Amino acid sequence: MSGSALPLRHRRVVLLAGLLAAPLLLAAPPATARDVLGLYDGWGAVKQAGGDPVCYAIAEPGRTTSSAKGALRRDPASLAVARYPGRQISAQVQATLGFAADPARDLTLAVDGRRWTLLPHGPNAYAASAQDDAAIVAALRRGATAQVTATSTRGTRVTDSYALKGLGAALDAAAAACGK
Repeated sequence: MSGSALPLRHRRVVLLAGLLAAPLLLAAPPATARDVLGLYDGWGAVKQAGGDPVCYAIAEPGRTTSSAKGALRRDPASLAVARYPGRQISAQVQATLGFAADPARDLTLAVDGRRWTLLPHGPNAYAASAQDDAAIVAALRRGATAQVTATSTRGTRVTDSYALKGLGAALDAAAAACGK
């Protein structure tokens, strides 16, 4: 590895930050700049500048299991917690699934065994309420692992597992960049 090169896992987090910013900005104007604030184990902290800035902590799954026979084909998956200061949102949990979820099937986020139902929106899923967002973020900060489990519209059951080490530091960096 050269002196300025990032390790592969960190390069992938930076790439994910670029690829996955659009779903986090459903109602925001086009971005003019994106800054990687820091990399904390498997988590990245990112600030998206523009009309209404947004900051978020984001990671890709460390492990994926599925009911698919053979290789699982889908877009990149991630788990993120976004802060929208202009909209008074301090923590919105988003799971990017990489596929459209079957709305008739359970879609859950579990943190060390505690479960929440997420609501599908295209290839993404969100907590049902601001209260759930707050409870999930508190559990994520204390937890060791998180799992997002969903079933695709084709019937494939997928579970993405995320190590939570580094998430607290990424959330703190995002909070500092977008105001506490």
